[in-house]
Amino acid sequence: MEIPDFKRSYEKQTRELINQYNTEKAMSDAVGGDFEAAGKLEYYLLLQYGLEKHQTVIDVGCGSGRLAFQLRH
Repeated sequence: MEIPDFKRSYEKQTRELINQYNTEKAMSDAVGGDFEAAGKLEYYLLLQYGLEKHQTVIDVGCGSGRLAFQLRH
């Protein structure tokens, strides 16, 4: 059984997307698309479940940074 090379696959996919779209759309699509909308959804879900403005969230190595981007305020 061949072991998948995820890094190489991601780099290939990203190159192909950049060739098709502008860099912003390509990078958003590379991580699943709707970067800002998905981050807002995650953020508001945390608020619904009780996250308060004064609290801290640690988001370490958990993906593309969608949530971290929304938590920056």
